[in-house]
Amino acid sequence: MNQLTLPTKVTLTENSLTFTNPPTEEDIKNTYQALTLMESASLFYIGDFLNQIEIIKGRTYAELMAKSNYAKKTLWTAKNVCSFIPPTMRVKGMSYSMHKEVLELTKDADKAVGMLKEAKEEGLTLSEIRKSYRLANAEVDNTPDVIDIYKNEQFLQLEDCINTINHILESSTLNLAGQQRDYILIEITNLYNKAVEVLK
Repeated sequence: MNQLTLPTKVTLTENSLTFTNPPTEEDIKNTYQALTLMESASLFYIGDFLNQIEIIKGRTYAELMAKSNYAKKTLWTAKNVCSFIPPTMRVKGMSYSMHKEVLELTKDADKAVGMLKEAKEEGLTLSEIRKSYRLANAEVDNTPDVIDIYKNEQFLQLEDCINTINHILESSTLNLAGQQRDYILIEITNLYNKAVEVLK
């Protein structure tokens, strides 16, 4: 695993980086690599920190979490991810987000690590990992599709509308002539057929 080391010529504050002395080419290279690692692994660091402090001191240091710029849920998630997938199991080159997402998918550290290794070899993105997992774990489900249920409900509503309109047209209170009623019925039927086509 890459060692993260910043040159002694670099000073970091909450929102700045400063070279205290002119950097060498090696300093520039090492600083950039370290900053890149820090960006992609910050929640690994925080999760490991919280777990190790809890072991050493016997408490979670909730007051530190309360002062963090991260939401408390984010910090607890990082703590749990880093606990389930310790440093020795993590897949180099795969971000914290990938470890977190795959662990949430599989609910199993060993399976998550196996998937991460395969994903790294195949160069998969996070969305492709999700899709691959869902396809591999798809179960035969005889439950009607939500869209089909929705369409069936719409058909029933259309038929109810047609029946209601027919009832109104047959009512003597409208005083419609036969031709008028027939024309309206034809138009309604055409609209119904168009709606059926849309819902197919």
